[in-house]
Amino acid sequence: MEQHAATYGFELVYTLNENRTGFKYEPWHYSYAPLSRKLLKEYLSETNFLTFLRSQDILGMEKISDERLLRYYNEHIKGVNPTLQ
Repeated sequence: MEQHAATYGFELVYTLNENRTGFKYEPWHYSYAPLSRKLLKEYLSETNFLTFLRSQDILGMEKISDERLLRYYNEHIKGVNPTLQ
């Protein structure tokens, strides 16, 4: 996978790059980049993360601050491999 994934349009989502935020390195987590870029761009531009989460029936959500949710959004959702953004 490491040698040939990019040839077929696949990229690691959570790389070993120490400057990247988000989830730890996951050597099995590949994404089809042409589609992933498009979907991530749409998600980031069209979804109000806080409004969406607050509108869902998620147990304990009322105990999580907006600041914590925004930190998660910025560090983890936006913390994917830069080649997928």
